[in-house]
Amino acid sequence: MLKRCVDAAQAEMAEDYDGAPVFLARNRWRLEDAIKEWAEVRFLKVREGTT
Repeated sequence: MLKRCVDAAQAEMAEDYDGAPVFLARNRWRLEDAIKEWAEVRFLKVREGTT
């Protein structure tokens, strides 16, 4: 499911230092829309387990 989400939102995606996908929403509406559209994907403000 994550791969499908990343592929669908390719223009809004980046990778963090460790290569994890990062969703760069252009505004709050887009973020909320993506969260609804991809309910199976967990969106975090900050990645867990980073040091």
